[in-house]
Amino acid sequence: GIMAGLSPVEILLAVGIGATIECLVFALGSEIIIRLLATNTTLGLAVAVYFLASRYTRRKASG
Repeated sequence: GIMAGLSPVEILLAVGIGATIECLVFALGSEIIIRLLATNTTLGLAVAVYFLASRYTRRKASG
């Protein structure tokens, strides 16, 4: 933030907003997967495996 010319207050505000948005997205995403698992176990497991595999391959490809 300092390199972009932001003041300390603006940096703190940006970090707070980013953390809040990340928490909300994570909570909503996990709720959707949990509901999917409860209604259709096979499809829910397939989605969970897909997300885990896609994160693993991205991490492996980047370094």
